[in-house]
Amino acid sequence: MTCGPLWDFFTTMAAEEGGDAALLAQSPHQKAMQVELESWIEAHDYAGFAVINRDGRVVSADKQHMIGRDDLPIPEGLIEKVFGGQVVVTPPFKSAVRLADVEGEMKSDLPTMFAVAPVRNEADEVIALLGLRIRPEEQFSYILSIARAGVSGETYAFNRDGVLVSNSRFDDDRKQIRLLREDEKSILNI
Repeated sequence: MTCGPLWDFFTTMAAEEGGDAALLAQSPHQKAMQVELESWIEAHDYAGFAVINRDGRVVSADKQHMIGRDDLPIPEGLIEKVFGGQVVVTPPFKSAVRLADVEGEMKSDLPTMFAVAPVRNEADEVIALLGLRIRPEEQFSYILSIARAGVSGETYAFNRDGVLVSNSRFDDDRKQIRLLREDEKSILNI
């Protein structure tokens, strides 16, 4: 993805101002960034965005409380891959910030994942990365549901640690046998 001066502003500001969260969040360019991405995000059913500089600092996001943060659990090697020009889709992981669930309720540790692409300036240099948030309990699990065999078959995805990273339609059964708490879903908890 190649963008113009608006994108340059965020990486320049983060570098020159030390990435001060208050300065970044109060910048008039934050609203411009949100407006620029809003219709595209809605059209493609993403749940939000974050623009991250080379140091791993969020320089723009749809959630103001994320702006200026540099302590997000970014998967190992992701920044290097994207700044190397690759597009990456992360596996599902528990969010480090409170997010709205599908009903709009703010919760901690919700499953999330990102499609991440390099942002290039006019000189074709990667200046930032754009992460588009995906709700794995919706989009990712939907893809797996298509592979369902018969009426009771189900396809699951697990990460390399053996943790379930897809939803299950049998959560109520797991709650009855106390494998899950009443407020939990299978994704990232089994």
